[in-house]
Amino acid sequence: MAVTGKEPYRARADMSKANWGRYFAVVDGFTYDDVPHAPWVRHVDKAFPEENTGRNHGLTLAMLQLMPSLHPEAKWFLFTDDDTFVVPHQLLRLAASLDSSEPFMTGRVYAYPPDHQVWFVCGGSGILASRAFAERLAPRALGCRRTYNWEDYSDSKVGSCARDVFEAEGGASEPYVQSRDDFWNRPLEEAGVSEGLLPENAVITMHIKDVNRSQDIFRFFEKDLTAGRDIRWGDVARAVKGFGSSLK
Repeated sequence: MAVTGKEPYRARADMSKANWGRYFAVVDGFTYDDVPHAPWVRHVDKAFPEENTGRNHGLTLAMLQLMPSLHPEAKWFLFTDDDTFVVPHQLLRLAASLDSSEPFMTGRVYAYPPDHQVWFVCGGSGILASRAFAERLAPRALGCRRTYNWEDYSDSKVGSCARDVFEAEGGASEPYVQSRDDFWNRPLEEAGVSEGLLPENAVITMHIKDVNRSQDIFRFFEKDLTAGRDIRWGDVARAVKGFGSSLK
């Protein structure tokens, strides 16, 4: 989990860990911010003095660099922001249907920049990466942090690094990216039929984005997570309507 240590966002990581994070064996947080933080959050130093640490940070690449060695038995890694909402049992169901020995990442896919055609998975709605994918990128991640420091988004840097790794090894440049609609990165009001998400479709992740609404979402679905009940887009629509204000 990429963690923001500065106000007014500091509380988001602890809320996420206490809510959906408690259903996972391990949740690791990573931050550039040099402020006091919870024991489960690791401080990451800049790879070089000019490394960006804002919205276009290299933290996701740093996590990819570290996670395979930190957790040698893990088959899957989920990289999120601290304002991502995850439905654990639905994510685990997805992971069980996939092959962790195949090197790929999946989630909400975008191209950046449009004329460069680098395909990447959005970190805000979560990047589910197989162990094989993480192990292929880990040795190159540090160099990619420097090479792609200029890019505008942390998650696009992962896409650029993956493209370099797979093309350098003589493989195709696209199969390492798999797109899914059930990882959501837009305002929740738009998660309707117009976006191809039917009310009965299951939710795996949502990028909440609004720090003031994270707790609302967590409370609304807490009993469902505890009971292991499926959460569907129709449930999200009812939640948003009940809040009575926009989730941006």
